[in-house]
Amino acid sequence: MELISSAERNLLFERFAHDAFHLELRDDYSVPDEEGPYESWLRGVDDDAFMAPWTQLMKRVTDSGRTVRRVRVVTEPHSSYIQWEHATTHVNEEAGESIRWLPRHRLPEGLVFPVAGALGARLRGFRKDAGFNSGRAFAAATGWQESKVSRIENGKQNASEDDIRVWCRTTGHEAELADLLATVRHIDEMWREWRRQIQDGAENRQKKSLPVYRRTKVFRIWEPSVIWGTLQTADYAENIFEQVANFHESRPDTQAAVAKRLERQKYLYEGDRIFNVLLGEQALYSNHGGAEVMRGQLDRLLAVLALSRLSLGILPRSAPLTLWLGHGFAMFDDRLVMIETYSAEMSVTQPREIELYRKAFELYRQSAVYGQAARNRILTAIEHFARMGRNGRG
Repeated sequence: MELISSAERNLLFERFAHDAFHLELRDDYSVPDEEGPYESWLRGVDDDAFMAPWTQLMKRVTDSGRTVRRVRVVTEPHSSYIQWEHATTHVNEEAGESIRWLPRHRLPEGLVFPVAGALGARLRGFRKDAGFNSGRAFAAATGWQESKVSRIENGKQNASEDDIRVWCRTTGHEAELADLLATVRHIDEMWREWRRQIQDGAENRQKKSLPVYRRTKVFRIWEPSVIWGTLQTADYAENIFEQVANFHESRPDTQAAVAKRLERQKYLYEGDRIFNVLLGEQALYSNHGGAEVMRGQLDRLLAVLALSRLSLGILPRSAPLTLWLGHGFAMFDDRLVMIETYSAEMSVTQPREIELYRKAFELYRQSAVYGQAARNRILTAIEHFARMGRNGRG
């Protein structure tokens, strides 16, 4: 493969016609220009000024209507360099790039890239050098399960220090023990650092959604049991973020996260965007914050019904269905679908899959009610929470 200079790469980005895609397979792409900013980040100081030439190029390109997409295939636990890249990704996205992350262990079975889990590959080499031609033979020699050998060699299970000692003793590589133990300890430390990073609060995640909203012209939103974030009141959103922090045991930064979420509401009034929003009727009754908070939230829904660019449908609980009620999702034009689960947020960009979500949305829409019928459902829910408040059950 012929390598090109950064200047040649930039020229390609200036000249391409429609869509640019780059795939990153390594866990470290460090260059001398990044050493200072990277060291600053390790000390807790953010410095992304060095990214200006690249982000200026990306802004010129994407402002012209062209798209730039990037996928980063990363090993878990994440290296410090990957953690730094993750922390600065919002700068790339604000310049117009679309960036997605794929854990290496979630690659399709049989798909192999040049970059493997370095530790597992090294241990596999030790095993073969020692004459153990199969994981089964090595498992028999160590008294382990064969599946454990496979998971360690393929990077799907972290080897403990005791595992490394047994591996080196069994394969005759005691001379490598100190180096491998240092590697394992470094992996353990990186894992703790990653946990701390995702526990830094929800504000950054809300901030990252703003460029996606800015670029989208047509939204399709399906929420079966909760009010869509962009239509939430501050009190309702505050309760949601408190639940998220408690569930994930992360640092509560509720007020900052709420402020960023509410910032998205400006797109309801700016530009020529179209918002197609479907809520399950259960979303009107799922009690987040008590009767008073819910009445305020439902009043907010009545207010946005008047927006000409917003189509708000309610899917009644007893409505005849042509598709079972699945998880919620947000569809941004015809290029991205985002799905939130308890453990992760997933992004769908494959056109065939996106078409399935568009089809699901249309089927739900056929069962929904709009206009005065939707308004009546909201008013009924408001009266429900008013009774709760009067009865002291809110």
